[in-house]
Amino acid sequence: MNAAGFTASMSASDSVMWTIERDPELRSTVIAVSMLDRPPDGMRLRSRVEQAIRDIPRMRQVVDPAGGRSMTPRWADAGYVNLDYHFRTVAAPQHRDGRWLLDFAAALAESGFDKSRPLWEMVSVEGLESGGAALIVKVHHSVTDGVGGVQLLMMLLDSSRRSARPLSGPAGEESGSQPVSRPLPVRALAAAGGVVAGAARLPETAGSAIRTAVSIGRLVAPAGGRRSSVLVGHSADWHFDVCERPLDDLKRAGAVAEGSINDVFLAALAGGLNRYHLAYGHKVEELRLTLPVSLRKAGDPLGGNKFVPVRFSLPISEPDPIARIRQVQAVSKRWRSEPALPFTEAVAVVLNILPAPLTTAVMGSLLKGVDFVATNVPGVPFRCYIAGAEVTRQFAFAPLSGAAINAALLSHAGVACIGLNMDRQAVTDPDFLMACMSEELDEVTAVGAASGPTDGREP
Repeated sequence: MNAAGFTASMSASDSVMWTIERDPELRSTVIAVSMLDRPPDGMRLRSRVEQAIRDIPRMRQVVDPAGGRSMTPRWADAGYVNLDYHFRTVAAPQHRDGRWLLDFAAALAESGFDKSRPLWEMVSVEGLESGGAALIVKVHHSVTDGVGGVQLLMMLLDSSRRSARPLSGPAGEESGSQPVSRPLPVRALAAAGGVVAGAARLPETAGSAIRTAVSIGRLVAPAGGRRSSVLVGHSADWHFDVCERPLDDLKRAGAVAEGSINDVFLAALAGGLNRYHLAYGHKVEELRLTLPVSLRKAGDPLGGNKFVPVRFSLPISEPDPIARIRQVQAVSKRWRSEPALPFTEAVAVVLNILPAPLTTAVMGSLLKGVDFVATNVPGVPFRCYIAGAEVTRQFAFAPLSGAAINAALLSHAGVACIGLNMDRQAVTDPDFLMACMSEELDEVTAVGAASGPTDGREP
């Protein structure tokens, strides 16, 4: 793989993501869990990881902090990568089920990173139920976004059990275009119009300039508190859980409602959260959502983040699934077209000028007012293998970044694999929340049960 495109300097947005980790509730750890039908060949897997370290600069680099806040941090070669630290194999305790694996992965995410080393770890877990295994990948979000992360993971994948060569080319596009993301919105920029205009292409007319300025104001406005009266509190403790559905079920529902897979996913999340609130005796019309929108294009380097976070209020109380899908589509489409979206990186430049404690406080005031985050990542659309073991499922768990819940849909070989990361203080009954989500997924996807095969609309 050509290392071109992996610049030494962090982008402004990646630098903000790095800086605000001084607040543990805003940490930027991403976890990916690949479920395997058997333990992988340890030597083959280790050899493939060694090759990835040679091919991918970020896997052998550390962050060199900026000498002053007028400069962004830089990536620097670590000189030596202790593979025994970054890659290890563990045995699951006997008589433990899938709940143990999810708790283990959450604990791994909570442990943070040794920032004197490259910002990634891999753990191969053997001895799971029925002879299965898992590969857990932990990476800091400043290294890459979800789409780039899937492309990096392709370096470990084979097209058959016996193949010794990684798959080539990008991941498929069967599920969507949003990355597994932590929101990177920005604030305190009402007076930063001059900086933004200087760092990005100026609008061509006075009218468009005003519309852009107003849009930037909406994008960076302080969030206040969460809209939920149930998802209360913030902590640095994460709880992981998963569910899945055939991807075709989401496609058919989207076709019936004239929406996309992502619209169906958001409608199911909205309905599930509505069920959860009503069970607690609280009727909430809207919740504040952060929806990452990918800007990654073909040919972009794998490193760094290429997305814009869009934050808006999402209606959740519509009882009819088809009407809710259409409602979600209308709201999200409107916000995806905000004129300010191309200016997000320029806004982040301003945040990098601020002292680190102020940047953290500003971002915290914005991010901690979000009720939930939803992200949708295109995964691998066909059967694949890691060192002789077939990948049966792939789940992603994105950082909360101050929100109560982050739900990530990662498609894999025709399955919509949904990973939920929940703040343990805000979500007091995660099992019940998962039951609400499962019931709503059934109800929403049922609208397409009577329709024939369809390719559906992509997000």
